[in-house]
Amino acid sequence: MSLSPMWTGMILLGILKNKLHNSAPALSKIPLQSDFQAKKFQGKWYVIGLAGRNIQTEGLGHSKMYATIYQLQADHSYRVISSLIKGESCDIGFRTFVPRGKRGQFALDNFKAYGVTKYVFRVVQTNYEEFAILYFHSVKKSEVDFMASLYGRTKELKSEPKEKFIEFAQSLGLTGEFLLFLPKDEKCINDET
Repeated sequence: MSLSPMWTGMILLGILKNKLHNSAPALSKIPLQSDFQAKKFQGKWYVIGLAGRNIQTEGLGHSKMYATIYQLQADHSYRVISSLIKGESCDIGFRTFVPRGKRGQFALDNFKAYGVTKYVFRVVQTNYEEFAILYFHSVKKSEVDFMASLYGRTKELKSEPKEKFIEFAQSLGLTGEFLLFLPKDEKCINDET
């Protein structure tokens, strides 16, 4: 029994869609901030935007803007402190990222504690004083996942960094449904964080 061309096309489209859903861009293909300066990058950032295939705007009504602090250590690693909303309270998370490979690329230290076999981020673009675009790449068991984040030094950004973030997300094959600009919630992004 042969399949009609329409059914053959639908099956191939389904296979292609599944393959795209389970793949991530090669880390080596992701841009990296030229002449990355670790001291300038440290400090407080607000997470303003997220993009990734596990981020869908319809299902993330609970996601709010949060603050992340990068503290540069003597060994050139970053101690990263994030303050996220969990339920009705703020949840503070601590992680350490160590330099890995090229300048501006860092790997999660002690990643096995998080159940992953690889967790890396790259600073794609930053001007250090206003915005930064980061790319996160993780492998858990055999599943590869990726996400992009838009950081701001303040809770509001001009349209140009947002447009750059949208363009970067699109270059990863992510459409608008996988891109989210987080609404402000003063609870976890106050100045004490």
